[in-house]
Amino acid sequence: MNIISSPPLPLFDPDSPGDVVYVACRDSDIGRPTRERLEQAWARVWQLCPEGASNFVEEFRRSFHARAWELYLLDVLSAAGLALEPAPGKGPDICARLPSGRRCWIEAVAPTPGSGDNAVVQHPPDGRAHALPKDTNLILRYRQALEEKWQRLETYRSAGIVKTDDAYVIAVYQGAIDNGDLYDNELPGMARAVFPLGDTVLTAPVGGVGPLINEVVRRNEVRKVNKAPVSTTFFLEPRTEFVSGVLFAREAVWNLEWSAAKSLGMIHRPGARVPVPRGSIPVRCEMWVSDDGGLRHRGRCAMYGPFSKEV
Repeated sequence: MNIISSPPLPLFDPDSPGDVVYVACRDSDIGRPTRERLEQAWARVWQLCPEGASNFVEEFRRSFHARAWELYLLDVLSAAGLALEPAPGKGPDICARLPSGRRCWIEAVAPTPGSGDNAVVQHPPDGRAHALPKDTNLILRYRQALEEKWQRLETYRSAGIVKTDDAYVIAVYQGAIDNGDLYDNELPGMARAVFPLGDTVLTAPVGGVGPLINEVVRRNEVRKVNKAPVSTTFFLEPRTEFVSGVLFAREAVWNLEWSAAKSLGMIHRPGARVPVPRGSIPVRCEMWVSDDGGLRHRGRCAMYGPFSKEV
């Protein structure tokens, strides 16, 4: 979509305060390529940004990752050929038309590391090697984000904004959590938040007689420090039937290629009330559950293992 009129105010302002990531992107030479990309996107799609230009810019400076993710999505989805429409201020962030003509709402969210005992450990950038903690807290952060957006969907449906025959996709940005992408080596971490998929385990027979078995252990929940359980069966629960799927990006905006087909992943909810047909949104990685219950994919969905193979 080509936007002719110029934005009413700049995205970056040298005299305006903002969070530490916004200031770094605005003021550093390293941040210049990302800053220029975002400014170009702003010039193209500012009229589609939810809640109006002034409010968006204010929030962009205060919550850089979340608003940069929305702007990135608007720009790359528009460039990929999806017809985008201005979204209402009290509805989901993005309104798109799929190739079939069906309306697809996209609600963007950028989970943060959190705080307290269940926060994701963020190692200081001191150049030293650190052990990678277990993925429990990361999955908790993803699940909280998904839960919040599912609750928003219920509000939007009650208000009549999202209709019964509309698709609804949650778009999760992993880049606000440092090293979150390191958990995607064998399987997208996002898949472990919506399906009961635990660690990959190699089983060897005692005495060396018999085959080696490589399998993913079923994990129905993760637990907080206080032992409270949080399910990892989000896509298998009947209550989420109106969620069509999850879009995700593994890295922060400065590491993403400015292309939906090169940077986005899509996981389809099995049995969604309003499914998004595979291939409707151009992505680098697409995952779904086949009729026989197996997890299938196309594109490269991991660094290693079966899901790294282009199919």
